[in-house]
Amino acid sequence: MRLAQLTLTLLAGALLTAAAPATAQNTDFQTWSSVGVKKKLSKKLSVAVEEELRLYNNSTAFGKDNVSATATYNLHKKLRVGGGYRYSRVNGFDDGYSNAHRLMLNATLRHKTGSDIVLSLRERFQTDWSSAPHEYASMYLRHRLQAAYSSKESPWGPYVSVEFSQSLNNPAGNGFDRVRALAGCEYEMLGKLTFNAAWGYQYTNRPLKKVKKASILAIGVTYGL
Repeated sequence: MRLAQLTLTLLAGALLTAAAPATAQNTDFQTWSSVGVKKKLSKKLSVAVEEELRLYNNSTAFGKDNVSATATYNLHKKLRVGGGYRYSRVNGFDDGYSNAHRLMLNATLRHKTGSDIVLSLRERFQTDWSSAPHEYASMYLRHRLQAAYSSKESPWGPYVSVEFSQSLNNPAGNGFDRVRALAGCEYEMLGKLTFNAAWGYQYTNRPLKKVKKASILAIGVTYGL
């Protein structure tokens, strides 16, 4: 119980810090919308396909279109592993459009408390490469801590999360260069559709990224086959 209380306290603190108003010129309000399909192939193995559209410049301009395919395998009721591939069409604005690719591997450790709160730690390794100028094939570790409400008696699933990105091969030096905090809710309908809406904040400290601070409105729907 103490672990659950500590986790929720840390997540709430991160969200409150991230939600502080930003007034610098390198800020943005972005809208991320997605639609996906998932299929359970067996009791332990599932696959999913998703397309996501991101609007930048205060949600008035096309920023990025992501198409991803992923697979997840339940090794244990508390441990999931998975991986996938993502293709992106990216608007670099001054640098024009480019194609980007990502390969990723995940491991997620989950613990459900007696109060229907699920705590999870997801560790992800990813490598990205792009046709954009000045870009290099990057490698990252991403650490995400999440607390979510999950009950068979309710279709609602509110959650909060905070994620830190750690560079592994940056020529200018490695370290943590991005933090993202989200607070949202999922709603399951008819046992097939899952709707998701979240509000978030992201801070990026990467030399090539002009936008350092971004508020995010994320909406999505997933259909289970």
